[in-house]
Amino acid sequence: MKLTVDNRIIIATMEDNIATRNFLPRLLMEVTLNDYAGTEKIFCPSPALTTEGVACSCAPLFGDITIYVPW
Repeated sequence: MKLTVDNRIIIATMEDNIATRNFLPRLLMEVTLNDYAGTEKIFCPSPALTTEGVACSCAPLFGDITIYVPW
């Protein structure tokens, strides 16, 4: 997936899971990212993504794009 952030192109590799398959048909989309705790940028997709069977935790690295299920 190609993301454009402030005219900068970022290439993202998606996991093969139900959340990705639920997310990709929604593209092209424009979102506003909000700062969270000075270390993360977040947005809440609407409607919420399907997450059944997706791993419940991960150890994200700098630059990872993840979904936080409780939100």
